[in-house]
Amino acid sequence: MAFAGTDPLHLLNWVSDFTLGRPHAAVHQGFQDAAAAVWNDVKDALAAALKAGSPIFITGHSLGAAIAVVTADLARRELQLGNAQVYLFGCPRVGRADFVAPYNITFGATTYRLVHGEDIVPTVPPPLLGFHHVGGYLGCASGARFGAGPTQIAFGSDEPMADAGLGARLRGLFVGFSQNARDDTLGELTLALPPGIGDHLPDRYCAALTPAR
Repeated sequence: MAFAGTDPLHLLNWVSDFTLGRPHAAVHQGFQDAAAAVWNDVKDALAAALKAGSPIFITGHSLGAAIAVVTADLARRELQLGNAQVYLFGCPRVGRADFVAPYNITFGATTYRLVHGEDIVPTVPPPLLGFHHVGGYLGCASGARFGAGPTQIAFGSDEPMADAGLGARLRGLFVGFSQNARDDTLGELTLALPPGIGDHLPDRYCAALTPAR
């Protein structure tokens, strides 16, 4: 089950991204609403897969990663899903402690949260507002590859933090260039993006996941 990230031309995607919901609510309201919008179809597909004894893989990038997390938890509660591999790319924080704790009990050891370079999206919403990450964290430098060196997945980590190296994070939003992973016209245009934004693009994640030849 795979979920796409934010479509910059789709207004409702932006509404989902920025709708935090009630203070102290367990889940980011925008992410919860986005998952709920497709849940009936997703539920039927997951139920059929479970009945057939198929392994369950759930993944997404950006907003899609957040939807993947909410979907896995919905399946835990409504379908008694207890075993799934969850792969998250550029995932924002989805919920507060009341959401994260039961999620991690079931899926924490099989949720892999990958962060490329200076990607700013995984730093929000901040822990200051009570939001926390799920699963295990694996990062790589901008333009590098995941798993190029010793692979160490930090389970229970809330990284990356916006306030850690705040100056560098701010510079990454306004200064410098993101390393391009495409050779077409659109890819060339993205060279102008600063690392905090450019490192979040799907093609950068695809390049970081491609084994070196």
